[in-house]
Amino acid sequence: MDSSTLKSWKQRLKAFGLLILMINSGCSNETESSQVSNRALRYATGFSFTRHKGFVELSIARQNQQPLVFYAANEDSISWVPQGKLVIPIPVKNLICTATTHLPWLEYLLVADKLIGFPNVDLIYSEEIRRQSLADVAGPDGISVEKVAALKPGLIIANGGNEHLEGKFKPFGIPVIFTAEFRESHPLGRAEWIKLMGILTNQYNRADSIFSKIELEYYQASKDAGNSNNPSVITGVPYGQVWFMPARNSYASTLFRDAGYKFLFDQESQDGILKPSVELVYERALSADFWIGAGSYKSMDAINSSDYRFKSFGPVRKNQVYVYDRMTHANRSGNGYFELATLRPDLLLKDLIKIRDSSYDHELVFYRKL
Repeated sequence: MDSSTLKSWKQRLKAFGLLILMINSGCSNETESSQVSNRALRYATGFSFTRHKGFVELSIARQNQQPLVFYAANEDSISWVPQGKLVIPIPVKNLICTATTHLPWLEYLLVADKLIGFPNVDLIYSEEIRRQSLADVAGPDGISVEKVAALKPGLIIANGGNEHLEGKFKPFGIPVIFTAEFRESHPLGRAEWIKLMGILTNQYNRADSIFSKIELEYYQASKDAGNSNNPSVITGVPYGQVWFMPARNSYASTLFRDAGYKFLFDQESQDGILKPSVELVYERALSADFWIGAGSYKSMDAINSSDYRFKSFGPVRKNQVYVYDRMTHANRSGNGYFELATLRPDLLLKDLIKIRDSSYDHELVFYRKL
């Protein structure tokens, strides 16, 4: 990201941060469990919660397993929770996260100082979080039991699919919960998971206000996109003889549709993923208008040299190929797309609209034209 673009992006993010503070001016600094609303989640389907007197009961869906049910309770209300249940005292005093998508939740809720460790710190894009004295808890199995145990965190938040971690840290009395925001099919469903962190840090009111603003921005952008001039789009890159494509009922397809694109693979699937043959993608890509999310290619020369057939793609001929590496640093790892995009689908949507309509009043945040 060049210096002028980075400065512009930081200014926009700062403006949004000031708006959050304005929203929260009427919120208490601490949102006790008794203040957590029982209002149903509007988009997220992977977790749910119910407020009881003195504590909150939470349930997180898991693939091929029973849901993870646990309780978040204030110190003076822990005794009210049914015996034998997993209880997490709130507000969580400190924690370890294992996914970059968890980090913006902490930043936006103004509780990033609670993070004390992360596996592979070099993968973090956020300057604010990198400035903290974080322990790198990477290990042979993704995370080091010894390093984590030495830190004595109040909670570990890991991505779903890592349930084996629960048994590893149980002997140390360290609770582990697993998130599944990446399985949500609606972009706002992924963003709404910030409310989970809001409950755990006693910042639910702030989380609810932030999400409501993101929701408003998303639908305003979708309205701006309109339904006219629907250009066709492909996404992704081939893996062997298969080209993985998002199905109609997926997160990515919803974003393209809301941004006013015609997606060339418009079918549904049970897991939200289509696996057309490379030959079929090549055939349809000849007439496509845009190729958005073209893997990790850094230039058009790299694309053309990787497969001679790419030169015939409509987007390659029209010079309309985009990758999601605008939020990267020249001298180190970390990509803001894999960090912030889950929480800010409104910015993703605006990027997609800007790509198809250069007159749209927005500067690209995540995507870069090759």
